[in-house]
Amino acid sequence: MFWPQLDWAWALKCSPLILIGLGVETLLAAKGGGKVKYDWVGMVLCFVLVCAALCLYGMAWWMMYGWEYGL
Repeated sequence: MFWPQLDWAWALKCSPLILIGLGVETLLAAKGGGKVKYDWVGMVLCFVLVCAALCLYGMAWWMMYGWEYGL
């Protein structure tokens, strides 16, 4: 693994912070009163971050409740 000492439970619990950070970044960019302008690299990065957050959330749910539903 890349970081063998990384506690995955901690990483999974903090995964919603990715989505909160994206929302805060958008609100701060729009605060200036100008138009919010995105480039294609920023859009791809946002897509990757959102997908990563959703995957981590899914893993956390599966680890916590998957056995109750037989998954």
